[in-house]
Amino acid sequence: MSAEDRPPLVHWALAHHRPSDVDRCLLLRCGARRVALCARCIGLYPVLGVTLALQLVRGIGPLGGWDWAVALGGVVPMVVDWGAGRLGAYRGSNPLRILTGAFGGIALGRSLYLHLRDPSYELLWVQLALLAFALLAVELVRSLRLHDG
Repeated sequence: MSAEDRPPLVHWALAHHRPSDVDRCLLLRCGARRVALCARCIGLYPVLGVTLALQLVRGIGPLGGWDWAVALGGVVPMVVDWGAGRLGAYRGSNPLRILTGAFGGIALGRSLYLHLRDPSYELLWVQLALLAFALLAVELVRSLRLHDG
């Protein structure tokens, strides 16, 4: 088999998924290789950065209950999509992963900005604690299913 007949290699340095989960990544051509990038992270990190930068430039202060709604409500779609996929309820799609990642980026960007303005503001810590709880709960359910079956 010549080098031209071989499929391009996938470089995984920029993805945190196993090769078996390639469907959760976007594969970008980079010369003869393809670089795998997590679809949810593509939505999450750029939007988080833009959200944070815009707030730093504009100096938007706390918005009371709206901050809590954005910070907690924005991560819910991301967690539900990730959790349902992790538990095998469905495979999902990359456009949905990008969208839920973007909502998560807005939510995390807002709470991080408020934390930078006032480190005593508890919103970021509540948000991170709820994310950690959701992660642990999903992984516990998944682990119990694997041991039962």
